[in-house]
Amino acid sequence: MGEPISVVSTTQPLPVSTPRRDAGWAEVLPAPAAPLLATLRTMNSQPPRHLDPGGLEVGRPVALVPAAVAAPALWPSTPQADNTGPLWWFSRVAYTADGKWSLVYAAQVCTGITPEMVPEAEPGAYDIVVLAAIEHRSGKWEVHDPLYLDIDLPRVIVSPTRR
Repeated sequence: MGEPISVVSTTQPLPVSTPRRDAGWAEVLPAPAAPLLATLRTMNSQPPRHLDPGGLEVGRPVALVPAAVAAPALWPSTPQADNTGPLWWFSRVAYTADGKWSLVYAAQVCTGITPEMVPEAEPGAYDIVVLAAIEHRSGKWEVHDPLYLDIDLPRVIVSPTRR
């Protein structure tokens, strides 16, 4: 079944973007899912939700990492050896009114990278960022070709009420 995938245990807000960038991403999403990007942005102001490891079916076991543990590993003040391997986080999920489409944002970030190291990195060297449109048909959810985004490393946010 493979090594467990480490996932931050709470949903995370989408990193800051520009309307132009979001519009560009929306243009290449399937048409029914495109408006959901704006919905995801409005969800940034909502408190994080705890993830259910049983709801994350990725073909490998999932190990949930508390956000309070993940945040310092992702943005240390000095470079650190990457002993923990990649860490995934997910946004909330936005759904169309009819429930046939959803959109989720996910990022895989290598730990131990300081913010100062980001400009020196090759694009995408330290993270995978995905925007996935998912369609519900024939009784199951099917992921359409995800968009692989090239942006700065996203942060893990720890809710002040959930430390």
